[in-house]
Amino acid sequence: MRVRRVEALESFRSPFDMTVAGFNERWWGRARYSTEPNYETLTFDQDGVEVARAEIDTAAQIADVYKGFTPPASAIDVSFFEVREGYRLAGVGEAAMMLLVSRYPGRTFTAFSEQADGFWSGIGWTHYPRVDRSMHYRPLFVKHATPPLVRRSR
Repeated sequence: MRVRRVEALESFRSPFDMTVAGFNERWWGRARYSTEPNYETLTFDQDGVEVARAEIDTAAQIADVYKGFTPPASAIDVSFFEVREGYRLAGVGEAAMMLLVSRYPGRTFTAFSEQADGFWSGIGWTHYPRVDRSMHYRPLFVKHATPPLVRRSR
């Protein structure tokens, strides 16, 4: 699997190929894409076939309202993530997230689950409930930073 950044060819146009079936058009076809440098839109392909998409914020600020979680100064928030129909429940999502995390060693990742709690917990991300126990917010899942590998010279 490989990941690559995609950018809109025109202002206010989706950077994704909207002729590819199997993705949620409401998410990927919307005309609003941030021009902020910390937002990235990514596509994941396997053997030349697009199998997943993501939108991330590489400078996300997470409020300190989650029990047992102390937010870092900035995190990488997975704003949207979707595995293409026909590729779900086959390990594609986990492989895509592992690849994404490996691109940013030493960073903490967050995702506010959109009815995908089983996915996020199933790939080892930690759920943190809100301190106020409010059900009006999507559940927070976190992949804690792992230190970058340090190569030692001999």
